[in-house]
Amino acid sequence: MRSRVKKILVVAISIVVFIGALMGLYLYQSNKEAARFTVQLNELQQKGPEVISDTLSDQNILDADVAEIQSIYQKRNEAWCEADGTKYASFFTEDADFVSFDGTHTIGREEIARSHQELFDTFLKNTCLRGYIERIKFLGENTAIAYVISGTQFDGKEAIHRPSIQTHVVVKKDGVWLFSSFHNGRIDRVDDMSILRKAWLGIQTFVFRR
Repeated sequence: MRSRVKKILVVAISIVVFIGALMGLYLYQSNKEAARFTVQLNELQQKGPEVISDTLSDQNILDADVAEIQSIYQKRNEAWCEADGTKYASFFTEDADFVSFDGTHTIGREEIARSHQELFDTFLKNTCLRGYIERIKFLGENTAIAYVISGTQFDGKEAIHRPSIQTHVVVKKDGVWLFSSFHNGRIDRVDDMSILRKAWLGIQTFVFRR
């Protein structure tokens, strides 16, 4: 009986040690990726956005529009850091479409405010969004597409996790720029994955066909 209990304890301890090692390896890799992504965002901040426009010939107007789009984006980030769902949603049009990284499609400023306030009060409590516009493509005088690289800071720490790229449709109504459409995608390049994540992706693809 004692021998059997001893074997069970050895197996249980081995499992705990193995899981602990995996968690330690994951945290190490995650912190390494976050540090690298933080450097990338700092470089993007210094560089500023690439601006493409075949429709706006007045450079002064173009510069003003670019500055305004950058401004509302950063103010929206500040609203996230303040955990204010209503303020966050105020930078979207009344009928805006918001598609999150998991495919959830939220329609309308009111729903965007409500859903984000729920997140700010729970899963995203004590977080801050940091990001910068990488590219702005003007489709006309009142419409542009802005591509943003961003990530999440947790509990006041400098490291930026969850690297993402977002596509924004920005429209100008009555002289005011607002986000009309938003689509978020996580940056998860296969070449940058850890061995564990690559292995899991391989199992999903080749074994479970998912």
